[in-house]
Amino acid sequence: MISFRAIHKNTIENLKDLYPVYECETISYLLLENITGLNKTKIILNYDEPFPEKILEKYLHFIERLKNGEPLQYITNQAYFYGREFFVNPSVLIPRQETEILVKETIDICKNKSLKNPKILDIGTGSGCIAISLKKEIPEADIYALDVSTEALNIAKKNSTTHDTNITFAIFDVLLDKNFPFADIKFDIIVSNPPYVTISEKKLMHKNVTLFEPALALYVEDNAPLVFYNSISELAKNILNTPGHLVYEINENFSKEVSKLNISKGFTKNMVISDLNNKNRVIVSINSLNL
Repeated sequence: MISFRAIHKNTIENLKDLYPVYECETISYLLLENITGLNKTKIILNYDEPFPEKILEKYLHFIERLKNGEPLQYITNQAYFYGREFFVNPSVLIPRQETEILVKETIDICKNKSLKNPKILDIGTGSGCIAISLKKEIPEADIYALDVSTEALNIAKKNSTTHDTNITFAIFDVLLDKNFPFADIKFDIIVSNPPYVTISEKKLMHKNVTLFEPALALYVEDNAPLVFYNSISELAKNILNTPGHLVYEINENFSKEVSKLNISKGFTKNMVISDLNNKNRVIVSINSLNL
């Protein structure tokens, strides 16, 4: 008999060379929840019960993929963001907890400025987790979302349908395309979590990111770390209302540079927000000198 306890220990043993022990514990419970349909509490209560033989093969297959460094989220096609579950695959980045700050700050802007029916644009939507979370939290908002990848947009649309959100999606390359798809709309807020990891920083990252997550959504050249911010801020000058807000997720090493760039584009009141690890993570800029 193989017990739940033995399966849990086996998972940790197989992953301990890849992740810290606490992370192995988390991965183990998430994996078991996915393949058994039980929550963590019930798994613990069943520790000494036999592990169902009919799902043992599935478990062993998942473990082999995990041992190769593949993220659990891609194996189970499940990721969690702002309290909701999203479908993900290697076409999109796995949503990060720190990106939730972007959503929170956008919600706060809408509340503090008493924006009625705000128009919000998400550039580089990926899985759609930001746009969908904003629509769920601010139902009266009109949400638009762009991405350069057709595959990513298909995932975002799938998640939008799952969460019953009415979002307008379009394909757009912010670096190259000249014909903006929503040219007749003025937005109150633009949010973006663009690629910002420099190539030289890639060597510092875990292989479960570098080998499996889409490079298109992650990396910028060392000699052009602000290339996406430059293009988005330039676009924002023409499509934002006055006052309007830019809400960016940023590379912690370039907060001053992004602020300086936004000021050069006519934005002011750059506010830098730190994440739970006290790293500069989000910048909010306003395009009005009178605020």
